[in-house]
Amino acid sequence: MCMIRVTVQSILVVFVMSVFTPDTLQAQSTPNTWTRYQSDVEGYSMGWTNAHWVPILGKMLLFGGNSHNPAGNNSVRLFDPVNNRWEILYPNNNGTSGVQNRHNHVSFYIPNRGVKGEFWVLRGAVDQFGGIFSLDTNEWVRVADTAAEFGQGLIKGFENYYYTETESSDWCPELNMGVMFGGRNTAVTRFIEPNDTGTSEPYKYWHTEYENGPGRRRQNQNSGVCVGTEFFLYGGEELTGNGTVRKLRDLWKLDLTTKTWIRLADNNLPDGQRVDGGYIVVTYDSQNRVLLVNKGQKFNAYHIDTDTWEYVDAPVEPDATWRADNHAGVYSPLVNQHIYRWSQLGGWVDGYTYGEENSSTAPIISFTPDSLEVPSGGSVRLTWSVSGADTCEASGSELWNGSKGTSGLEEVGPLSANSTFILSCTGSGGTTTRSVVVSVVSDGGSTGGDQGSVPGVVALGDTDLLEGVEVG
Repeated sequence: MCMIRVTVQSILVVFVMSVFTPDTLQAQSTPNTWTRYQSDVEGYSMGWTNAHWVPILGKMLLFGGNSHNPAGNNSVRLFDPVNNRWEILYPNNNGTSGVQNRHNHVSFYIPNRGVKGEFWVLRGAVDQFGGIFSLDTNEWVRVADTAAEFGQGLIKGFENYYYTETESSDWCPELNMGVMFGGRNTAVTRFIEPNDTGTSEPYKYWHTEYENGPGRRRQNQNSGVCVGTEFFLYGGEELTGNGTVRKLRDLWKLDLTTKTWIRLADNNLPDGQRVDGGYIVVTYDSQNRVLLVNKGQKFNAYHIDTDTWEYVDAPVEPDATWRADNHAGVYSPLVNQHIYRWSQLGGWVDGYTYGEENSSTAPIISFTPDSLEVPSGGSVRLTWSVSGADTCEASGSELWNGSKGTSGLEEVGPLSANSTFILSCTGSGGTTTRSVVVSVVSDGGSTGGDQGSVPGVVALGDTDLLEGVEVG
């Protein structure tokens, strides 16, 4: 077993958990419990698809998975766990317009494209390649039949897209980068990242097979997740030379700053406790810094800071018709739950709370500019959402000060000099502070108006400022 120490920009010491009945927020939940949410309004039996957490909206985004039929349900919808409600952004038209339904595909939520972000769909088990959905307009702004058409003016080299199915993938917003791995018993790593070649496209694409990276695998669609500047990959299946299937239980980390794969501790939990192989969902619990590996009612937790595995003895719901294969999930920091849309007909949705109930947590803040650079006299859009706070205060600039709500979007400007915007939020667990730095560039320099620019969050010092919380 190898120990990997990961540097983080925040410390989350303790936490509060919330549980919801159909329309009401309760005071506090019990850890290691399930919450039954409103079923998916499009209650079809679901094949492989991805779910995405949209921080600026505080909701889970879902599309596709209605088998491999291009005339299946192609609605785009959101689930709000705080209010336990579904919202249709783009109604189903069975593929007569927009992007067709599919499964086994790649999809990304990209937060810095526009104000609310974009949703990209790539290939899968249909002939149509995919498209781009704008969360600002709730419309498909690009529908493409080929990879070259999808990437035109957007992704340099995308005509060389390496196509598989059921691969692991995630978008890493801290680096504005998409990562894909495996699928169809391959071992190819694919990247979509900011274009540094001097051409006009904001992104570039490339792929490679690492000599010392993870081995080939399939059925690993939801087993990869970004954590800061790292991409974690777990499990899947390997189809061996004699036609047998080997369940994988290896865990890897891809350092995206150096493009280096590092093997972490294998999951050596006993048979009967271990979650391995394909058809699993991995989500990142930011409050506890664990990867939660799920297959139905069975959980394992990987602790990032200690490189150790834990069996999670989750309770069984006797009334549930559990069918884990092909489900999708996200972690919601707003309710501290891992939320799963199960694959069975009826579209059941459940949230699971992991951890130990020991005290209150400092607030969790998502605070992001739409650009890190603006021209002199320009403005920047700041968006934020906060959980676990009663009050928030802005500071750092005459244009950004005073009391703020726990979520919002504000355009700040005009800016004539480099500016630091600070947001401090206080709740029962203490105070958390986040800051963002926006640079003013001269004419002829790069500007932040391009949707390919990279938003970022800069912490004050090495840790958050935690007040009223005892740090052990």
